[in-house]
Amino acid sequence: MSLPKTIKAAIFTDTIDEVNGIAYSCKGLIDWVAATHPPLELTLFCLSRNTQPTLLDQVRVLRYRPHLAFDMPGYKEHIAGLLPKRSIASDFAEGDFDVVHILTPGKMSNFGRDLARKHNLPLVGTYFTRFPTFFREYVSRTIPVKGLLHLFDRYAIRRMRKTYGSCDIVLCQAGNFLAEVKQFYDGDVRVWTTGVDTKKFRPKDTGAPFRERYGIKAKHVGLYVGRVALEKRLDALIDLKRDLSDLDFEVLVVGDGPYREELEKKLDAVFAGCLTGEDLADAYAAADFFLFPSDTDAYGIVVMESLAAGVPVIINAGSGASETVQACGAGYVYHKYDNLVKYSRRLCEEDDTRRSMADLGLEYARQYTWEHSSVELLDVYKELTDKD
Repeated sequence: MSLPKTIKAAIFTDTIDEVNGIAYSCKGLIDWVAATHPPLELTLFCLSRNTQPTLLDQVRVLRYRPHLAFDMPGYKEHIAGLLPKRSIASDFAEGDFDVVHILTPGKMSNFGRDLARKHNLPLVGTYFTRFPTFFREYVSRTIPVKGLLHLFDRYAIRRMRKTYGSCDIVLCQAGNFLAEVKQFYDGDVRVWTTGVDTKKFRPKDTGAPFRERYGIKAKHVGLYVGRVALEKRLDALIDLKRDLSDLDFEVLVVGDGPYREELEKKLDAVFAGCLTGEDLADAYAAADFFLFPSDTDAYGIVVMESLAAGVPVIINAGSGASETVQACGAGYVYHKYDNLVKYSRRLCEEDDTRRSMADLGLEYARQYTWEHSSVELLDVYKELTDKD
């Protein structure tokens, strides 16, 4: 019996060292490959503020700082500038790759698309971010002219078509986004489930110490984890705190971003900043339920973390992960703000409901490890390269 042939994959992303779902997904895949040694070698071509590569077993992470680098307006976590195309192309040519995979609609992934075309390699794309909705949110705040928004919507779709149009397969993280992808891509669209680290995110008995550490005295805690930015619809938490004022209820916000300073002025809540590792797992342990008001996320890995931690989720129907919550029964999906209030009140008052939903979430999350997710992706690569 012959051994499976090793696939050499080049992954292009405009984000790697920031805190977001794309970088998190990259880390999960990297860790799995480095630890289990499947028939797969990864080279990640990434935009970053530093140029220090990461070299692991069967994995290379190559970082490139743009020429004339500057912080992206409105999204300072990301770096912009002119790509060092010559260096990237040289490194790519030495890789002898079998498949190219692009993760973002930015300059780095678009250059990866061009290299795949030039070298006649199969191309996979992943639709992580609802860029048209995300882009519209920022444009509407900056240029609040209704007539122009339609033009920007058309531009966003054209940009998605340009990035993903030549892909052999486009992956999205939830079935309810298949139709959205079809607006700009008429090829093979599939669902690729994101994994979760069930060893790190798990039910813990550290909730009480965490609450004490952050001065949380309320009986019930609703948790948000993620980027604190306009597109996350966090203003809903301001109204929620007001409308649950008759309950002993607190909002805990974990994360940072350009909207944090303004939100802190509006929302009477506990802001813990960015947390990682066991500190983040402790934050989940301190919560009664998880609040996810965003409708711009194509998935939301924090939702899977919450389920793995045994914390029910209340999620906006516009988020890709709403499909997950609805399918496993580990929380509530809301379309209108009034339902957000109703479901939050219910989870504050009904302990049995909260516990049963927590059990359902645990059962679901344990099926979707990083091994499960990574094997799914490897199967896609095998299909396109005929290497079994």
